[in-house]
Amino acid sequence: MKSLIAIVMLLPAIVFADILIPDTAPPLPPNAEFPQGVAEDIESKGYHVSEIRDDIFWITNGDYHVMAVKTYKGVMIVDAPEPLPFFPPMDVLGAVAEVAPGYPITHMIYSHAHSDHIGGAGIIKEAFPDVKIIAHRKTKRLLAKMNDPKRPVPTKTFSKSMTVKSGGKKIKLHYYGNTHMPGNIFVHAPKEKILMVVDVTFPGWVPFRRMALSDNIGEWIKGNKKVLDFDFDTLIAGHVTRLGTRADVEAQMEYVQDIIDSFDSIMGDPSTLFNAIGAYDSVHGPGAAFETSAKWALFSAFYDASTKACSDLLDAKYIEGANPGDNLKALAGAEAFNFSNCEAYFVARRLGVVKVD
Repeated sequence: MKSLIAIVMLLPAIVFADILIPDTAPPLPPNAEFPQGVAEDIESKGYHVSEIRDDIFWITNGDYHVMAVKTYKGVMIVDAPEPLPFFPPMDVLGAVAEVAPGYPITHMIYSHAHSDHIGGAGIIKEAFPDVKIIAHRKTKRLLAKMNDPKRPVPTKTFSKSMTVKSGGKKIKLHYYGNTHMPGNIFVHAPKEKILMVVDVTFPGWVPFRRMALSDNIGEWIKGNKKVLDFDFDTLIAGHVTRLGTRADVEAQMEYVQDIIDSFDSIMGDPSTLFNAIGAYDSVHGPGAAFETSAKWALFSAFYDASTKACSDLLDAKYIEGANPGDNLKALAGAEAFNFSNCEAYFVARRLGVVKVD
């Protein structure tokens, strides 16, 4: 019997072929495929759990990630993803039972407030009513306003940093500002050299749509750089098909720098605007682009032309097979999100909310 994820993967081809499937759908680059055994576990039970090192575990349903730390008192977890209709529900309780049969979940740490990453926290709280819930104070403030039973309000918060100790294990929490949304934190196990940072780096993949739908593009870019300040060998990134390394962070920084460089060039080249004007006039007649009624249309054409110039450069470098001599740079999802990532940066840059070093 096929799993939910296998069935859903067929739906776009069956129902929404003209809407959802991109023009190109190249194979996954090798650095973005599932590690051995992960796909099989997801197919059979909906999740995969494996030890990274020294009683720290990775739990995944093939897209979302959880960090679990086994102590002699119980298990500390970071995040509890919301059951979603297009991925197997993340059975965090089942995975923890594999990690430490009979042990309670003693601590639950929120990476940030977004419901896709912590919308399963209510299930954990129901199973373990005494669980300590830890988050940044800005996360607590937001969740208190939301009053969402799926995301219980944290019981303990911090502002800049915090050390969580339990049952012989120690992890450190750090806050460096709005690196994805207010309250998004860095979770570091220094002894084990494991770092969890969610919605900042996407190992083997391009960033999710519009630079991970981040509130502040400039701070998100700084967050990528901040990851490399930590002493870690393994990165739990919150998303996609595998764990990450320092090389993955460097690859994403190169991708982002390519976007920055492309717009440095585009903004100094008036031909992009002229092309947008010409495209509009070719349809509606000479001078039409400067009619009052065309104000939004001209802006749209200019934004789209600028974004397309950027995404064309990225396509040539990051789509598998687009540049056979440079396939080592290929990143999964490039055909889907190059355009929107370029657009997110372009809009932020045009509005002057990205500081250019």
